[in-house]
Amino acid sequence: MVLEKIEAVLDYDIVVIGAGSPGVPAALAAAESGAKVAIIQKERHASACGHISAGIDVDHSDPVAVQKLVKRMMTDNDDRSKRGLIESYVKHSDNALLWLYDKMKEAGVHVNELGNGPQQGLIEEEDLDLQFVTLLVGPKPNDVGDAMIALCQLAQQQGVDIYYNAPAVRLIKEQGRVTGVIARTVDGYQKFYASKGVILGTGDYQNDPAMMQQYLPDVAHFEKKKTGCTGDGHKMLIGIGGRMENVGHTKMVHDMDSGPSAMMSLPFLRVKLDGTRFVNEEVKMEYMNCYTLAEGGHYAQIFDDAYLEKRRIGPRKFQIKLN
Repeated sequence: MVLEKIEAVLDYDIVVIGAGSPGVPAALAAAESGAKVAIIQKERHASACGHISAGIDVDHSDPVAVQKLVKRMMTDNDDRSKRGLIESYVKHSDNALLWLYDKMKEAGVHVNELGNGPQQGLIEEEDLDLQFVTLLVGPKPNDVGDAMIALCQLAQQQGVDIYYNAPAVRLIKEQGRVTGVIARTVDGYQKFYASKGVILGTGDYQNDPAMMQQYLPDVAHFEKKKTGCTGDGHKMLIGIGGRMENVGHTKMVHDMDSGPSAMMSLPFLRVKLDGTRFVNEEVKMEYMNCYTLAEGGHYAQIFDDAYLEKRRIGPRKFQIKLN
């Protein structure tokens, strides 16, 4: 790859590529630990989406239930996940989210801690003695993207350098280790060295048609919820010897606006518009797309006229109390 002249070489302890929900908190935490940190972001501001994040309070959860949850998460990912990564998440997620909650409050973000609320269905289904930490950023139209913009301002106050409109174009690999990145900034190409590490948080590839056709043809024709997500991190990693995972890329097709998330996996009757039943309703939500996308056209989901009352008094009810 031929690049234009490097206009500047900048030295940091940590360089974060991407100002999204992984990168911004990572940069802020590194700065709090005393590191010299830079974020390079291809867009003109931080960018993220979504509303809810959850972690497990391991100190107040049954250890056996925690391992059952790990097994459930492995099963839900077709046993292709690295168990060590899931166990690391379980071990550290509560402290990470409570720290993030405090930082969001400090930055002026409207965020609430919901505890076990949204997870109550899972807890009862699997009979788990677990305590969750659950953050909700909202209500709409506010979301995690707004929170990351606010956290970027807080990070800058704590000494983090943020370079906007600066897409990363190539990772620097030296002696088998990623030591930096080259970015195209408003001042030309600049080389960012990271003595302690590079954090890659560049997002997905939904806006790259070729990658969608290659890896997710089932949903390539769907409307895209984001812009600028062109697989930059994937491409840069492949450019230095990485590879794409073989199968199992996430099909994120859901609509939180059409009903509460607690209802997503409930076995309501699904039929074609002529009334023909075409699927076992007990198929889990994450696999239902295999059936609902199998043919063109529309289908209907049937509710009885008392489902609202049943859901109100049912065993999985939960209440969200906003501060």
